[in-house]
Amino acid sequence: MKKKRFLLPLCSVFLVLGLLLGSVGCTSTPAGGQAIFGLLDLMGSPNPFNTAGADDTVVMSRIYEPLIIVDEAGGILPGIAESWTWSEADLTWTFKIRNAKWSDGETVNADDVKFSLDKCWELDTASGADAKSMVAATDPVTVVDARTVKIKLAQAIGTFLSNMNGPYIVPKHIWEDVDDILADANANPVGSGPFIWDTYVEQTYVLMTANPNYWGGAPHIDELLFKVYGTSEAIILALKAGEIDMCSVDQYTAVPQLLLNQKIKIVLDAPSNYWSFIYPNHRVEPNNLPAFRKAVDLAIDKDQIVTFAVFGYGSIPTQVPMVPEAMVNPDTAWPGLDYATDAARIAAANDLLDAIPGMSVMPAEPGADWVRKYDGTEVSFTLNHQS
Repeated sequence: MKKKRFLLPLCSVFLVLGLLLGSVGCTSTPAGGQAIFGLLDLMGSPNPFNTAGADDTVVMSRIYEPLIIVDEAGGILPGIAESWTWSEADLTWTFKIRNAKWSDGETVNADDVKFSLDKCWELDTASGADAKSMVAATDPVTVVDARTVKIKLAQAIGTFLSNMNGPYIVPKHIWEDVDDILADANANPVGSGPFIWDTYVEQTYVLMTANPNYWGGAPHIDELLFKVYGTSEAIILALKAGEIDMCSVDQYTAVPQLLLNQKIKIVLDAPSNYWSFIYPNHRVEPNNLPAFRKAVDLAIDKDQIVTFAVFGYGSIPTQVPMVPEAMVNPDTAWPGLDYATDAARIAAANDLLDAIPGMSVMPAEPGADWVRKYDGTEVSFTLNHQS
């Protein structure tokens, strides 16, 4: 087949799911002192209800905490909730709230949790969108006692707990009298996290100090400074120069160089679903034929995409757009991955094409210039990729 051309809307080329590269930084940090984290961007205001995007989350998760935490391996860990149980009978999760304090000295309680989740879902915040789609439509959160809440689901669903990693729990006594929650600047954030808000200069930096009364114990460092650099290239240069101690990297091309530096440690974040699709134009034949699309899908070497596009920091998804490590049955295989050799996979793709009515059949020994034809026209397609 000649150069493959395929009419697509402006979109990414291949379906690839990667593991977002997590923090990279120095191999050791001395006790006390200040640690500096390089960021691309900063939020417009430190409002936990408006948190969206990786950089916002990195900053705000040091001040506020969700009910549960998803660790770098995708496991579920306690957050503000120290334990939880599931009741199949009434489709209810019961969360036990830990003995924690807000940074103003008030006690974290179940009313804070209900207020936070109710407002998060009422206001349709980005952090609560996934969980909102799973809970009961009316009054999903119930306070049982000062340290216990129940959340009722619309139906049993296995991903609910991991989605509770999104909504932050905020102090009701601070937020209940705020008229417009989403517009509030939250100039002096009060949270339950390991650090206390100190200084904020918009699009420049955020300075935090250690919370000595944190339920998990005082942090290892005295101060945490988040500094804005604007570009990934500037952040990586600052890391190499020793100007910052940590950063979050999503540039896979930078990894080989960083690995050569013995002073830099790279940690993978939890498995996440980041993908790009091929959108075939179904108005153009033979793109409208399921057998043709299956053959093209089978012919794509997905292992090579993972190897060369994301330097091996990814995995091949199942037939739904989720990496096997994140919420999906790992025994579900994508058709084409079970062939012993690439030649066998390509042969199977050609068999699918041979069986399509109107498609020319591949000869036993095709020449270098042989091209398939569909209804007498050479089959070709163009991949349009948005840069």
